[in-house]
Amino acid sequence: MKDLPVAPKQFRKEIEGLRVLCIMLIMTYHIWVGKVSGGIDIFLVLTGYFAMVSLQQQIERQRTFSIHQIILRSITSLWPPALTVAMMTVVLMYMFYPMSQWSTVLQHMLASVLYVENWHLIEEATNYLAFDGSASPFQHYWSIAIQFQYTLIMPVIVGIVLYISHLCRWPFRKMLTIILTIGMVISFAYATYLIGVKPEEAYFHFGSRLWELLVGAIAAMLIPVIRLTKEASSIFSWIGIWLVIATGVLVPETWLFPGIGALMPVFGALLFIVGSHRHKSAIKSFFSSDILVWFSQYVYGMFLIHWPLLITYQLLWETTDVPIIHGILIMVVSFLLAMLLRFVISEGFVNWIKTLSTRALYATLIFLLSVTVCTNVAFSQYVEHVKEDEKEIVDALEEIVVEQVEEVEPTPVYADYPGAQALTHEHIFANDGVPLIPSLLHVRSDVPSISKDQTCNSKTGKVVKCTFGSTAPDAQSIALIGGSHSGHWFPALEALSKELNFSITTYIHDGCRFTNDDFDGQMTKACLDWNGNVIADLKSSTPSLVFTTATLNKHPQIPAGYLAQWRALEGITTIFAVTDNPRMAMDIPTCLDRNKDNIAACHMAKEDVLPAQLPWHTTPNIPDNVIFTNMSDAFCDETTCYSVAGNMILYRDDNHITATYARTIAPYLRTPLEEALKQVKKVSQQETPA
Repeated sequence: MKDLPVAPKQFRKEIEGLRVLCIMLIMTYHIWVGKVSGGIDIFLVLTGYFAMVSLQQQIERQRTFSIHQIILRSITSLWPPALTVAMMTVVLMYMFYPMSQWSTVLQHMLASVLYVENWHLIEEATNYLAFDGSASPFQHYWSIAIQFQYTLIMPVIVGIVLYISHLCRWPFRKMLTIILTIGMVISFAYATYLIGVKPEEAYFHFGSRLWELLVGAIAAMLIPVIRLTKEASSIFSWIGIWLVIATGVLVPETWLFPGIGALMPVFGALLFIVGSHRHKSAIKSFFSSDILVWFSQYVYGMFLIHWPLLITYQLLWETTDVPIIHGILIMVVSFLLAMLLRFVISEGFVNWIKTLSTRALYATLIFLLSVTVCTNVAFSQYVEHVKEDEKEIVDALEEIVVEQVEEVEPTPVYADYPGAQALTHEHIFANDGVPLIPSLLHVRSDVPSISKDQTCNSKTGKVVKCTFGSTAPDAQSIALIGGSHSGHWFPALEALSKELNFSITTYIHDGCRFTNDDFDGQMTKACLDWNGNVIADLKSSTPSLVFTTATLNKHPQIPAGYLAQWRALEGITTIFAVTDNPRMAMDIPTCLDRNKDNIAACHMAKEDVLPAQLPWHTTPNIPDNVIFTNMSDAFCDETTCYSVAGNMILYRDDNHITATYARTIAPYLRTPLEEALKQVKKVSQQETPA
């Protein structure tokens, strides 16, 4: 059986021009638009295309290929510039970033230089309660990680297919094309599925991105047999470029990637690759121009450099709205630094190490990686050392907080750290000159214990529950239900559970709410499936109370999806619904780090973050099984919502309560919760036959 011809290895100037267009789209959308441009998707297609052309050429020449040499070439080209930029970014971190962000940045740095940043981002996004929400200056390394992972896996697949084809005397390239096509279809189907159930994973997952790389690989296999007229080639090329440019405008949502939303840039890149392959055209001539080809040699450097510059700019200027002139300046500085990076590293250092023996080359690359990793470890150890210096103080203070919560009325000895009680009790005041807790180094990791044990958090439609608190036979039961804004009440409930004799069963789904409404696509299918399954579970388990949030941000009324869930439990259980905490306009740890002498700069006017009236006063048709409790006084006084109260930091980001502060809310929560438990117990006793 006749095999497919081999794709010719040629320097395609027009594709270099396409790479320039992609980096300009990426930077433009990153700086000014804040959404996906499709440029990354095209880079993945081009990676798949060039890698397969190179593999075919090597097999054609040698009848085999060296996986070791392919990986070594990839590392030699990618690592030195990437490691250099990583070290530059650490310098930016040391100079400009608040120490509260150092641990997070260093974790991303290590994941990036080891080419696993995509998996690290997935872990962060899925561990929603422990995620601080701030963008990392290393976040863009995820796509480089996927390209490197492809470089590791694809030669192995090709090698297996080559061996089987020789063994069975089947046409190798036809067999490989069929397998690549099957893999592409499976990967695209997986991406579409994952977007529906775990969109936070889909964007960065290798399996959901693989199809884009395989489109490029399949194009490399089939392009020698594709015959287009000159007119068709020109049309294909023009349509391809317009699809590439239009992606960011026409595709409305980032969450559509890498599924159906990515079809437009991927198909556009494919049309341009195929259309510009043989015949000359005006569009091909433009993208093959000398200026674009010259500019293309700096694309990789600009991609590496622009993102940490942008994130640092946003941090220093405290805004994500970048003026036109500042954005252009970021682009120009990225280009100049990319030129320097190429001159010193890519052309100077990399060309030198390529002259070394294989053993010396490995030794040099390992040394470079070791220096980068050791730098990371040194900074990480410094942060841990500072944390250890504070550990005894922090531990003692947390013990005081727990003791304080267990008392009905706090004694003056705890006035150093009254926390929420400085707001909820008029006679309690916080002493001046006392260091804040949790410290700025600890605050981002000050999460409820249930967020540290991820086995108690659902990420799918399946109900996952854990039980804590009192184990007494006569204990009442509370079901804590919702997402992170329900979960961060756990420390307060746990502090009261033994005293009030109740157990706590957690029903927590990351990034979800207790609702049957998707909030215009904000809630995933997995979240809604989970909500339905939770209702079914509650109907069989019948807890004494369901503890959940009653309000959302500054919304004037209770969301209809909340009411529907509560109504589904009428006659089953009672809802104990509390006001949601205020959502601040800034990242509180960062704000406090910058305003150590002016903490008030991090507070918010109450009218800016909470509705003027309690939403249950303005919401019609509320079910009869709901008990409302206004907890706003634990965060705000009559005019101001606080970032710090009672010498405690309220938030670990801009909207999640620190576990330390949450425990101090327990005395204020105690009275309404105790009354609710007594009420449902009385009703239960009345309904129980004598």
